[in-house]
Amino acid sequence: CTPDTTSINLTESDRQSIETRLKEMHPKELNTMLKDTVGRATISKVVASRLLASSLRHASRFTEAIEQCHTTYSLAVQVRDTIEMTKALNDLATNFRRIGSLGDATEWHYRALQLSEEFSDKESYTARKNMTIAYNGIGNIDLTLKYYEEARDYFAQALEVETSLGSHLGQAINYANIGSIY
Repeated sequence: CTPDTTSINLTESDRQSIETRLKEMHPKELNTMLKDTVGRATISKVVASRLLASSLRHASRFTEAIEQCHTTYSLAVQVRDTIEMTKALNDLATNFRRIGSLGDATEWHYRALQLSEEFSDKESYTARKNMTIAYNGIGNIDLTLKYYEEARDYFAQALEVETSLGSHLGQAINYANIGSIY
């Protein structure tokens, strides 16, 4: 699947609506929804799968979360949704980072970053946020490995995007990350 092709032209508002509706569901309901729905992938299935993976990560069920992230990525490829592919790759990297598998985490964050950079819609809030998540993830890995200069560079790139997005939380996180280097 080429990064620029998506069979779904969803607006940010459409995406937010789907996300909001599915966030109200319990993880068991999301799992049931994924198992009960047959046929081709839909954006709702992708989002449900991503939310289920997130709930597994928050419950420290990392092996299951990693498996679910792979499912999410596969569904996102099927619907040709680059935004969701990038989210799945970043989530996969985060899970690997949490279990200390930094090589795997690095690989997945770089794949997410590459996909973000190749995506034609570089200006939407979500696309830019995905890029920032990859920058932060790589920065955190570099920080863990004590590659302070590289970490600072990635955190600075993330801070620049978060500032342009007007995300005060994102800016605070990046200032804290930069501060932890020193």
